[in-house]
Amino acid sequence: MLPEKLKNQIYLQRYAYPFELLKKEPVSDHLEMVVTIPCFNESNLIESLDSLYHCQKPICDVEVIVLINQSENVETEIHNKNEETFREATIWAKIHETKSMKFFIIWIKNLPGKYAGVGLARKIVMDESVRRFKKTGNPNGIIIGFDADSTCQDNFLVCIEKDFHKYNLNGGSINFEHPLTGFQDHRLFEGITSYELHLRYYIMAQKYAGFPYAFHTLGSSMAVRSHVYEKQGGMNKRKAGEDFYFLHKIIPLGNYKEINETKVIPSPRISFRVPFGTGKAMLNWMAKTNTDFLTYHPEIFEELKLLFIQVPDLYQYTSDKLTKFVKSLPDNIRIFLLNENFEKKITDFINHSSSSSTFYDKFFRWFNGLKLLQFVNFATGNSYQKVSIKEGITWLYTKYPIEKPLEDDAKELLKNIRAFNKNNPSSYFKS
Repeated sequence: MLPEKLKNQIYLQRYAYPFELLKKEPVSDHLEMVVTIPCFNESNLIESLDSLYHCQKPICDVEVIVLINQSENVETEIHNKNEETFREATIWAKIHETKSMKFFIIWIKNLPGKYAGVGLARKIVMDESVRRFKKTGNPNGIIIGFDADSTCQDNFLVCIEKDFHKYNLNGGSINFEHPLTGFQDHRLFEGITSYELHLRYYIMAQKYAGFPYAFHTLGSSMAVRSHVYEKQGGMNKRKAGEDFYFLHKIIPLGNYKEINETKVIPSPRISFRVPFGTGKAMLNWMAKTNTDFLTYHPEIFEELKLLFIQVPDLYQYTSDKLTKFVKSLPDNIRIFLLNENFEKKITDFINHSSSSSTFYDKFFRWFNGLKLLQFVNFATGNSYQKVSIKEGITWLYTKYPIEKPLEDDAKELLKNIRAFNKNNPSSYFKS
């Protein structure tokens, strides 16, 4: 067996970004929170830093680490923009650092083109957070994901600190609310309103279906314990969707909840940087001429509910009963499960589970957020055309006691759904 001291270094030695970035910077003994910010070709970093600086101060000390990043073959224009951002932010950081809150601005100029992107940038800066907590001997330190074009409510830090301590959280998804007004094109705000309605509809539909891991997975509004981050292999290097894949390794561990008494305000702007996500959705929206924002058909989640409602009982099913159950399901989910060797997997789970709770855990580690999304896309391509977001929300009204706006106004509708979500936060605690 490895000595405890060596075991505690395995992640950093084998899996982390190999270079320590803040080697010469001392670490406070009271450091318990590190806000990590990947930054690329960014114009609004100072606004984001100001937002964090003006937060109510938590009991613990806080570090904010910004990683300005670019590939080895970056365009000259972006290099120059990053250089300007680095210079301005470095000056700002020196002026604004306090005894309890430090700001570090790092610029890496030559990431391999094959891997350079938001996933690698998040990984590098989150790995550096692990190193900072190692130096203090604090494996329970909280690593917070944030974005260089986001701002936050002034109770952001104290609410994260409170919820992590009160509920002994492994991780959490932090409430987010896009701005619905501003100086940009009014059509952009119509688009971001519909897009956020889609995001909230998708998670609420999952919850209705009985999916236990129904949480938003946004890299700009997430938090995780340092030792949990390590044990789950850290952040991945994906150029998009890195937050989705990462958090769906954290959520099944339990002690995970929505932190809803504060909020992150992400940017609604368009982006050419990633193949999907908010920026891409807004890019597509602005290129459209119609006003319908499409989302997944509600019947898909009705089908999922027929499966998920039976999961606690599947542990007791015989082979014959399991076969009959699969045959009784609607065509989409039956065909999908057959293609996934469902009966064999369930039998294996039963044979390797000592209790129904163990079986339940194994089932949803298999039928996780990615598997659910794969089924949603399969059913969409096979049977169900997408519907307008208004039609999707109308269906939600039949499942949740959401207050209806007096007029057919998308922004008022979103405000009502936000209020409902805030008063009914999701949580997943394992017994």
